[in-house]
Amino acid sequence: MVCMLANVAAKPAQAQTYSVIHTFTGGADGDEPNYGLTVAANGNLYGTTFGGDYGTGNVYMLSPGVSGWTLTPLYVFTGGSDGGAPYAAPTFGTDGNLYGTTGFGGVGSCQTGGGKTGCGTVYKLTSSNGGWAESVLYDFTGGSDGATPYGGALIFDQAGNI
Repeated sequence: MVCMLANVAAKPAQAQTYSVIHTFTGGADGDEPNYGLTVAANGNLYGTTFGGDYGTGNVYMLSPGVSGWTLTPLYVFTGGSDGGAPYAAPTFGTDGNLYGTTGFGGVGSCQTGGGKTGCGTVYKLTSSNGGWAESVLYDFTGGSDGATPYGGALIFDQAGNI
């Protein structure tokens, strides 16, 4: 039997700092940002909120600046055919567009506790003329394809398929 011992020196612990970079107000900036962030190569942070002005969530960008961070709402969902309540952080595609899922809205007879309808969507946000345009790529129907993709973060394979 061979036994090996290693002498490992412990590094001293270093204090961490914590600072708030944005406080959500429930207005156009949304509220309930519970679903993580996507970090872009340029340092911007992208995320989603569950609620806000329409109560149906948004996709936002936080940009670092000299005097702090600036939040820019990119798209506010209406809860209708465009979807509502994105329950996961958006994902960048290789084409530079943002992709994600919503927990309701779209089509189907699903109904949430808050009375919202629709079974959820897969959406794409495309940067266009200084703004972002939303398009629905897929509507969940509540049948064999499932419904309400809570936490449905998207990933792409090497061929670019979602």
